[in-house]
Amino acid sequence: MKANRIEQTENAVLKWGVPVPQEINEIESHLYHLLMVQRVHRPAQEDYLTTSRIIKFGQKDYFDKVQGKGKKQANFLNLIGYTNVFVLHDPTIKEPIKSSVPNAKEAAKAIREAKTIEELESLILEGEDRSTVLEAIEKKQTELNTID
Repeated sequence: MKANRIEQTENAVLKWGVPVPQEINEIESHLYHLLMVQRVHRPAQEDYLTTSRIIKFGQKDYFDKVQGKGKKQANFLNLIGYTNVFVLHDPTIKEPIKSSVPNAKEAAKAIREAKTIEELESLILEGEDRSTVLEAIEKKQTELNTID
């Protein structure tokens, strides 16, 4: 499953050159996925070491530790040295279902033009309004029963 905030994260970490994973596990889609980037100064080499890791939080931990809404900690990740934290996947953002029929007029036309019950059922699978299509299926079944 593709992470839903991948574009924003890639743009934000571009200056550090950190690889951003594109996919998350389907099983873990209910969790917040955070990409944490930490830069450590190495005076002997006169440069910075950039490390990144992904940490997954449930909703309560995310609000308590990351957004600073907890009673005890202002922002837990800042306290332990992670100042560059980017949300890679937010489970509260749901992608809209893409329909093959773009607007309501065309959807109604597709329902009227459907000849068989199977065609109407395929409209449900394509993301059309379920109740409207089910009503059309019932009407089509009654038409077929009266013809017989």
